[in-house]
Amino acid sequence: MKVIKFVIVAIFLITSLSFAEPLTLKVTGRAKIEEADTTKARNWAIVAAVKRAIEKSVDNLISHRLAVENSKLLEENIYSKDAGYIKSVNVIKEGISHQVQDNYEVILEVTLIVDYLQKDLTSLGILKPRIGLPRILTLIQEKNIDNVHWHLQTNSLNNAEMKIREILGVNGFTFVDYNSLLSEMTAEEERAFYADDISTISNIGDRYNAMVIITGEAISRRAQEVENLDSTVSLQAMVNLKAINVKTGDVISNSSATATAVDKNELAGGALAITSATEKAIIKIADDLVKIWSRENVPEIKVTLMVNGLKSIEDLILFKKELRNEIKEIISIERRTFVGSIAAYDLITSVDGKAIASELETKGLDSFEVKVRSKSKNSLELNLKVK
Repeated sequence: MKVIKFVIVAIFLITSLSFAEPLTLKVTGRAKIEEADTTKARNWAIVAAVKRAIEKSVDNLISHRLAVENSKLLEENIYSKDAGYIKSVNVIKEGISHQVQDNYEVILEVTLIVDYLQKDLTSLGILKPRIGLPRILTLIQEKNIDNVHWHLQTNSLNNAEMKIREILGVNGFTFVDYNSLLSEMTAEEERAFYADDISTISNIGDRYNAMVIITGEAISRRAQEVENLDSTVSLQAMVNLKAINVKTGDVISNSSATATAVDKNELAGGALAITSATEKAIIKIADDLVKIWSRENVPEIKVTLMVNGLKSIEDLILFKKELRNEIKEIISIERRTFVGSIAAYDLITSVDGKAIASELETKGLDSFEVKVRSKSKNSLELNLKVK
């Protein structure tokens, strides 16, 4: 594996330490070969891949809607500054692209300093800071085709764990140092851990100050015993994950997913299938953990909401749905009354009525024109008109 020290002037590798654990992503970049100049195409392919790594990190930190709404801001302030977030870039594979004619293709392993990216997104007002997310320990039993991954034998993260750390890392979670875990965990503890021995799981969690342990299994197998006509093999993966509260020993979230992949190499295809299935499964667990810890760490504010202009039950349902989608800080919303065209709601939120009014005045709602009639810390009155 080659380590890139200099690509072009646009990329500088940052070696300073960050408070957040660095995040490593595998990305692909391509660039057109012009006038047979593969060196120039290679450089631009690397630039494209590095930018893709930043984009993938941003995609996991914010919603698609926010990314679209702030596309110009992101391009000018984040993607154009990509050098500031890169710790290292390693070439995994490179050469003439077999997928796109006359293109040079690189597959990179890019390590980013997520802390810097989060701070910049927060300072731009795109990302709202998340408080008190739990420290995570991950141990997943993986079997790729007939190859069983035992941590103490391989001394490395497996495919499922790498994807879990990627998804959770860009969402602000921190992790137990993997090298420390492997240097101290015994083979007996690893076997007991995978056997769901709660005492062992809790002891390991306490030892490394983890608040949540994510464990489970990731298994890939041949989807068919015969090769495809193009000599490729179809692989299928099943991933089962669960998150355990170290303090109580309770399972606080679980998720399962399947995925398929096609490759000429069985192990490579199995790894792709496991990675894809893990991404599907961990997204639900990440959402659950954020909700649980948000409830525990964010103050609850009661806001009385009066809404004028809702003329039907359909309007009520649509308004409630769009309000919750737009104002992420709403914990609960209960309608008290609906008389004529006036509805009264009790909101429990992590921000006050003035903040909600400000956000609605700025962004509005998809199906309603919104006018704020009055606002205070604990009350808000709106006039709505169907678009």
